[in-house]
Parts: sequence; structure tokens; C-alpha cells
Amino acid sequence: MEVEEFSAGKPGAVRSGRFVASVLLEPGGDAPFEAELAVRSLIRNGEVAADDIVIHASSDLGTALTAPFVRAGCTVNIVGREAGPHVDGGFVRHLALLARADLGDALGAWLCSPGVAVTAALSQPSHFSGKLVGRSAVSPELFERVFREAVVALPTRAPCDESAEWAVLTQLDTGLVYIPRTLLAELDIVCRRFAALVRAIPAVATAEDSDRQIEELSLALALAASGTPIAYLTANDLFALDNRSWPHSYDARKRVRAVRRLQLDRIRARLVLPA
Repeated sequence: MEVEEFSAGKPGAVRSGRFVASVLLEPGGDAPFEAELAVRSLIRNGEVAADDIVIHASSDLGTALTAPFVRAGCTVNIVGREAGPHVDGGFVRHLALLARADLGDALGAWLCSPGVAVTAALSQPSHFSGKLVGRSAVSPELFERVFREAVVALPTRAPCDESAEWAVLTQLDTGLVYIPRTLLAELDIVCRRFAALVRAIPAVATAEDSDRQIEELSLALALAASGTPIAYLTANDLFALDNRSWPHSYDARKRVRAVRRLQLDRIRARLVLPA
């Protein structure tokens, strides 16, 4: 696997190109808090200008949820659910909204999912970039079946970073992904097409973590079908705080650039207060 190296960057440094950071604001549970945390970390730690952060929000969200991002100077993209792409929430909808947003002269975008916080400066990769999943949400048998039904050749497998499992090389963690501008439109179309196929499979639709399975399978199919070159991130670029052991790709000599946090309800479930 090709591993993309990122420079730490300096405050006020002039970049060779321009990128935006993209965050999907959804109303459920702790999602608004997690979106605000992601934005604060992008500005303070990621050295991303506020107006280079695009917040996607549906028109039925209350202004109380979008107001903090407007005050911060972010670009807020309000989209009517009936006018937007007819897809569910999560990564597939995030990608669809980003592909339709006005990105000015940006050459690409970092997509930040809820629960991710940036801890160091972001820079601009030269290729599509993402981290292989730490643990697969989909069994190898289901993966093979879905790829067979989609008539897409199954990519080579590689060991997962945070477990003894294996994943195909297009099976990525959607927490932090960089997409070059030139690939946005094509990946959006292909990803939504495969999401419709995956969502219709009973074993996926009825799974407890069906949303995650749809995300993993749709993106994996889209990347494999389009033949998109991937620069792989390491655990230093996206570190899962709920790791049970040190990830294989983690290098203690290098700084961690982003973390994927435990969901707040899982933290509360594990928290034991003294009597």
C-alpha cells in the first residue's frame, strides 16, 4: 500500500494549492456537538480558515444549530431535503452534498465525519486519501457476495490496522477522507448507485450497524469500480481512541494528526463513578 506523507505545516504558511474541509451537520443525538468540535479543531489545530470550512445542513434544521457555524465564519450550505440528492445520511449524503456545493477554486476537500477531531495541521495530498478500516463491519462472505452481485472485481485483501481481521484495499474508514476536486462528481454518482444496490440487500438492511455497512460497502465498490488510486493514511493520521491495542501502522516517533473519538453514549456506558 502507498502511504501518503503529510507535512506538519506552519501557521500562516502559503499552501501550493487550496482545499476545503467539509462537515455534515445532522440533528440526531450528539451530532451537532460533534460537528462543532470538528470545526473548532479544524480552525485551531488544522490551520484551516473558517471560510474554507463548508457545513452542509438541511433546511429543516433550526437556526440554533447552524448559528454557531455562521458566527464562526464558516460557509454554511443549506439544502432542502426534497431538493437534495435522495440518499440517507452519513458519508454517502455528505459526498453527494459536497459534489453539489460551490467550492470556489478549491482543488479538493477533506471530509470530516462526526466524532473526528483534528490535532495538527492538515495539508493537501496529491491523491484520494483514506485509512484502511481498523475493524471490518462486513463479513468476508458478505463482501464477496455484494461485489459479485455488483459485478465488480474484488480487490486484494490486507490486514486491518487495529485487529486481526482482513479488509479489501478499498474498504476505508470514512472518518477522515481527502477527495481531489477532479474525482468528486464521478465518485458521487458511482457511490450513490452502489448505495442503492447495497441498501436493497436484506442482510445489510436488517443489520444492527446497517448504516456503517452501507457506507463501507458503497465506498469500497465505488473506489474499486472507478479504479481510483488511493494514498493510505496511517494511525498517526487518524487514531481511534477506542483501540484495544496499538495499531500496526502507528509510529510513536510521529505526531497524531486526528483522532476518532468514542461516541458519547458509549463513554457514559463505561463510566463508573465512585460511591
